[in-house]
Amino acid sequence: MYKILIIGYGSIGEKHHKLLKSNKEFIIRILTNRKDKKIFTIEREQIAKFNPDYVIISSYTSIHGKDLKYVDRILKNKKILVEKPLFNKYLKFKSSNNNKILINYNLRLHPVINFIKNFIEGKKLIYSSINCFSYLPSWRKNIKYQNSNSAKKNLGGGVVLELSHEIDIANYLFGIKKIHSSFNKKVSNLKINTDDILSVNLICKKIPICNLQLNFFDRLNSRKIRIVANNFSIVGDLINNYVIICKNKVSTKKYFKTHSNFSYIKTHENIIKNKLKNISTLKEGLQLMKIISKIKKND
Repeated sequence: MYKILIIGYGSIGEKHHKLLKSNKEFIIRILTNRKDKKIFTIEREQIAKFNPDYVIISSYTSIHGKDLKYVDRILKNKKILVEKPLFNKYLKFKSSNNNKILINYNLRLHPVINFIKNFIEGKKLIYSSINCFSYLPSWRKNIKYQNSNSAKKNLGGGVVLELSHEIDIANYLFGIKKIHSSFNKKVSNLKINTDDILSVNLICKKIPICNLQLNFFDRLNSRKIRIVANNFSIVGDLINNYVIICKNKVSTKKYFKTHSNFSYIKTHENIIKNKLKNISTLKEGLQLMKIISKIKKND
């Protein structure tokens, strides 16, 4: 049997549990204060004895550091997946017990991103734009948006942290060198105390400029990446699951068969099978936190 510990049982912890519990070979325990007869809970002092093979940290972003330090201290040679982002601010961290620490930037495994990464390999690129526009009040049906951790600065909310998938994608595809310019603050009338928009220009190793546009006050959802070279353009749509390639005045469109939970399921499968090639590492997660911390200086 394969033992899994989930720390935190908010919407994302519940999602991980839902995706994993159907496997009868998994023994799952959840560390939470939430009372729910449908789950098997565990006390903090019982974790070492339970000795899980795989730990998923899905608590508030603001306490990721505390939870990670605790399980890293009491467990050895385990796989630990921390929900994105790694922390709410940059912290130095190194495993003291040879644990393999990974960060759940699961959009890396989205078929559109996978296709684009392979397509642009070795090609000279000149420009990219990445956007993610969504509407925070529609994110969760079981809680008022203003009460969610996404809306609260002290819990690690805000657009830069919540939508850091796009920052990771830029780093994953192009390798971020430095921030050229950035703007992030609260501009909408949402009842939150965090930033709700980010516009940032990134200078990267594999492309001269990458422009990121993120917000969570737009009712017209969009999640796209555009890459331009001298002889082609490619657009990937991560909501509608297609890419369009334009070359020599001819456009082709390719759809991918996938579903909303595909990249989550694939992430778990790859980690459990020790196929970690495209999973964000601790080193990458810390690098991204340095970038995020520099962006958030304007917040």
